[in-house]
Amino acid sequence: MSSVYTANYSYDYYLRSIYSKNRDARKAETRTSLDNTTLMSADSSAMQKIAKQLRELEYDSDHGTDIYNGVSLYVETYNNLLDSASASDSTAINGLKKQIIQLTKEDKDRLESIGITITSNGRLKLDKTTFVTAEPSKIARIFSSKNALTESIQAYSKKIGKEAHKLSFYTENAQKSTIAPASSGSTVDISL
Repeated sequence: MSSVYTANYSYDYYLRSIYSKNRDARKAETRTSLDNTTLMSADSSAMQKIAKQLRELEYDSDHGTDIYNGVSLYVETYNNLLDSASASDSTAINGLKKQIIQLTKEDKDRLESIGITITSNGRLKLDKTTFVTAEPSKIARIFSSKNALTESIQAYSKKIGKEAHKLSFYTENAQKSTIAPASSGSTVDISL
């Protein structure tokens, strides 16, 4: 299986790569200008990409920088996805977010052993000092294709993306139907 990361690039390069669907969603200062449905869609797509890349990554000492960048991106994107999902009024999206948090909590001990802690609100925090001293094989047991965590997170992220797409579709259609009669200049008498 070929590795997604074949050379050491900058963190921002990898971040742009996984947020290729909407690069404005990758930075805190530009995220604020995007509507939440757009953010959920971009975060969902990015989470799917990084989860897939981590499953395909070679976990050995020769790929230490790539492993660190990949897991750092995973943590950042995971947190972004939780934030955008939390801002949704959709019960389906909030249910999926809760499933992601629960699934992650099931791996709490293994995550902590490599320097990733879960905060009280379900967000992840990466301790670089602990992470870089962890054995690559220990990291692989959590993120590689041999573990269900990244595959499950990818599947839930995809479902969030589909729900965000539905919200976007319904919102756009509702706006069109609200705007259409007014823009046509005609009135409709609904009196009986």
